[in-house]
Amino acid sequence: MKAEAKSLRFLGESPQKLTIPFFQRHYVWKKENWEELLESLEGLEVKPFLGSIILKMTNSISPSEASIIDGQQRLTTLTILAKAIYDSLPGEKRENSGVRRDIEGFLFYRLNASDKFDDSYIKIEHSRIDREDYTKMFVVR
Repeated sequence: MKAEAKSLRFLGESPQKLTIPFFQRHYVWKKENWEELLESLEGLEVKPFLGSIILKMTNSISPSEASIIDGQQRLTTLTILAKAIYDSLPGEKRENSGVRRDIEGFLFYRLNASDKFDDSYIKIEHSRIDREDYTKMFVVR
């Protein structure tokens, strides 16, 4: 096991696909949890601490998939926030900006680097309980 401090950029640099195992509880965060997380991100003088996020690599030969063992509530919330920011970018800025590419890296992955964005997949795959609702957010890009 390897523990290390990382920035939120790890989500864009992480394995292609992150799955939430069937034994994890479903998404339960409420408004209070969202507000607390957003407040922790607002302080510019101190880097936010998001707590532990534990990923278990599911294939040692090809590190393209990992299971989220701890941190799925925070990661789900952060990806919902990133998708809201992405959707709020004006059309021109969404199409021609580094912000767009960074957020796309947080939210989606491609099987091959040369694949078109239209052929990308949602980075976090929820278990059957939350999968349909979570996926609905990503239908229209």
